[in-house]
Amino acid sequence: MKRERHALFRSFWLASFAAADHLPGIRQLGTGDGIDLAEYRARVDHDYAVVRDAGIECVRESVGWRRIGTGDAPDFSTVVAREECAKRHGLQIVWTLCRDGIPEGIDVCRETFVDALRALARSTAHVLASYAGPEGRVYTPVNEISFLAWALAETGLVCAPRAELRNRSYELKQQLVRGALAACDAILEMDPNARFLHSEPATSVIAIGQGETQHAAQFRAFDMLCGRLEPQLGGHPRYLDAIAIHCHRGAHAWRGTPEAATGRTRPSSPTALCRLLEDVYARYGTPIVVDENSPSPAGRAAWLRDIGDEVGTSLEHGVEVVALCLSRVVERPAWEDPRYWRGRRLWDVLLHADHHAPRVHDSAYEQALRDLRSRIDPLVASNPSRYTS
Repeated sequence: MKRERHALFRSFWLASFAAADHLPGIRQLGTGDGIDLAEYRARVDHDYAVVRDAGIECVRESVGWRRIGTGDAPDFSTVVAREECAKRHGLQIVWTLCRDGIPEGIDVCRETFVDALRALARSTAHVLASYAGPEGRVYTPVNEISFLAWALAETGLVCAPRAELRNRSYELKQQLVRGALAACDAILEMDPNARFLHSEPATSVIAIGQGETQHAAQFRAFDMLCGRLEPQLGGHPRYLDAIAIHCHRGAHAWRGTPEAATGRTRPSSPTALCRLLEDVYARYGTPIVVDENSPSPAGRAAWLRDIGDEVGTSLEHGVEVVALCLSRVVERPAWEDPRYWRGRRLWDVLLHADHHAPRVHDSAYEQALRDLRSRIDPLVASNPSRYTS
């Protein structure tokens, strides 16, 4: 069956609420037991109202695989709550199935992982079928496959360290790709018009001593997904509807690598981003989402301006950038110390714990966003056909 052509996203500007659900992170609202669903709906409704008020019509969310579970009666109550709030505020949700956390009892190295992710995908697509908007549904089956494979193999960031996984990140990357492809097939069985957004971290600043090898390595997951690399996995271009390039400010070398430990990286700069986006577009010819992430409020406005300027230049050069995602508008616990919670924030405004603090208008971040929109929105409007895939 031929899939219909329609816009990927309801708006060029996206806001990411997707939160890490890994262990040993603390249980967050919506990922633990005994959730007060009415309170949860109220918080989601408030956050979505602020996003919509800012003129953003699309958000990224994680289904929270740990909370949903893998049994015969998966719990999609928080997913449905978010969809209902999104419908009320006229928002589109792009869902991630497997972000950082894998349910206990599921071994990523075994075929049971692929089977469990396939089952999650099928169940999710079934639950969300009645909420699809005119754009259709966009999914990210596994978020940042390269990062997750490295984290599982070499660190204890997302689960307890396993000595037998050391130096097996490439093997784990293949396994995660298997799971992602199985999830895609399961979703397409339920929704033939669904599309897939695959996200990988950018390495536009090359760590000293790594050179082009590191630059090329960031494409391996995409190459596996579209069948260029390791074709026995079953990859095909039909699975690569769009690519998200995740830009972390000041984190171009991953934690745990010798370069990250010594700080021997070139200064973080977005000046290479435009060139990277051009490389990605020339390589795959697919729509691109730029996902900006700054780990702290300090400097976020300046960072957004820099990233946005590069995106604007890329658009002027004919690169098919279809969205810029603001990450994260709601914070999560710190990776290394889950006792540290940075606070819930929208833009660069910290909200009080009771979530009822009035929104502060005209923040530096909001001003930066307005300035970027004045430049980028006309570029988007002048090429409407670019945003149909």
